[in-house]
Amino acid sequence: ITLGLVALGAAIGIVSIAQLLGWLFKNYHDVTVASLIGLMAGSLRKVWPWKNDVAWLTDEAGNFILNDGHRIVIDQQNYLPSLTVNGPSEIAIAAVLALVGFGLVVFIERLANNN
Repeated sequence: ITLGLVALGAAIGIVSIAQLLGWLFKNYHDVTVASLIGLMAGSLRKVWPWKNDVAWLTDEAGNFILNDGHRIVIDQQNYLPSLTVNGPSEIAIAAVLALVGFGLVVFIERLANNN
């Protein structure tokens, strides 16, 4: 029953958000696009893949609080990985994967337009 209610809520939410976005695009296209770009740019800080853990949850005695044997991180710092000389850097791998993803999107879009 719980899973069914969650699925029903997700379905209703997806349909209503799609309808709302469609209406917003029709009536307020530029503001909607600007808002969505702002949300995506703002979320980059959280989804950035390269992070250093800088603070963990501790009790009064200063001991780490564990969750399934792992320390609970409460603060992270983003960093840009350095370019390595001995092999492909993480940045190069990420750039290649981004280009592959972009190519797939363009391919699927052209395929959809042809049909």
